[in-house]
Amino acid sequence: MNVCIGKTEGGRRKTRRCYLGPESYIYVSHLHSREGLVFKGLADEGRVLGYLDVIIGYIEDLAEAEIEIVNAGFQIAKLQELTLKLKSITSRMLEAANRLESRIKQLEDHLRSSQT
Repeated sequence: MNVCIGKTEGGRRKTRRCYLGPESYIYVSHLHSREGLVFKGLADEGRVLGYLDVIIGYIEDLAEAEIEIVNAGFQIAKLQELTLKLKSITSRMLEAANRLESRIKQLEDHLRSSQT
């Protein structure tokens, strides 16, 4: 059991004990063992960044993997498709990081102005 925090309609803070799932999902993680992913429950706040780190490692391993000549044509097409998707995702992640930096600056400015 974990504590869920929310707000009531009046804006008051409300907490209650609730179930956020298991610490890890064994069956789903087993299905993704090739990629090295171990799926975590909602209580693990750092799970998403952990997933990204594992996925990036998997992609780096793909880039270094030896490709058999027999399957080279198929593998090249697959890797080209993956490269295009990665470039698109990277662009979106960079935009999200820039938005987060902007939001941090706004919050810092607001904090400074409220302290003076």
